[in-house]
Amino acid sequence: MKSIYEDISELLNKKIGESLEISKEINVKDLGDNRVKIKSPIFLEINFILSNQREVQADFKIEADLGLYCDRCLKEFNKKINSNFRQIYRTKKIRRQEDQEDNEEEIMPILPDQKVEIFEPMRQEILLTLPYKILCNEKCKGIKY
Repeated sequence: MKSIYEDISELLNKKIGESLEISKEINVKDLGDNRVKIKSPIFLEINFILSNQREVQADFKIEADLGLYCDRCLKEFNKKINSNFRQIYRTKKIRRQEDQEDNEEEIMPILPDQKVEIFEPMRQEILLTLPYKILCNEKCKGIKY
């Protein structure tokens, strides 16, 4: 799977509460799911906020044009995805009570070179926005024989 990293060293040298905004287009061929095709570059806006010396909060905004396959008729159709979500990054694994619950896997590391992985949280969010049963429209009658 592809990895895309963003350097946040500039932010880590600022005061707590300050932010770093980035906008970029990401060209990827697939998301690791054969039901999903990427039709055009994914537009990504991220606002990184320094929460404390070891933690950065990232607010993501994603816009993507996808090609999906209907689970009933098997025809390809286009769908535009717009999604906002938050990702937490930490420099070291800090054991806090709330981390020991289900949220622990949602926290991603700030790497020693002060970079963070942005592709994997984006990929997961896009796939999670898709319904379990993908339909070209609610009234799709399925495959016609």
